[in-house]
Amino acid sequence: MAGKAVLPEGFYRHPSFSAGVVVHGGRTLYVAGQLPLSPEGELVAPGDIDGQLERVWQQIEAILAAAGGGLADVVRVTAYTVDNVYVGAIVAARQRRFAGLTPPASALVTVAGLAKPGALVEIDAVAVLP
Repeated sequence: MAGKAVLPEGFYRHPSFSAGVVVHGGRTLYVAGQLPLSPEGELVAPGDIDGQLERVWQQIEAILAAAGGGLADVVRVTAYTVDNVYVGAIVAARQRRFAGLTPPASALVTVAGLAKPGALVEIDAVAVLP
């Protein structure tokens, strides 16, 4: 992990994110918000939050790999969803992806809509690469 979790006493500790992450050295990669899109720009898995989450995380992992990193280097994640009904699925997907790793600092925001009609989730990330 590029960073170390900051977990002060007396704070709620969630298994899928850290309250803060401190980083020393490295290169910073900002992963743009990823929508569940095919290479042609078409929406993947319409109406299926799990399918959309799988595609989004595949894209994030591919971007990290192309820059020489991986999920262990992610220090911050922000997820945007169009309905609170999807929060549980988003948190569960994040927990699966970061199992065994220091979970990143995270935010989850419900919005009125996303740039691609039918998209249920968009996720961006910040990684510190070695």
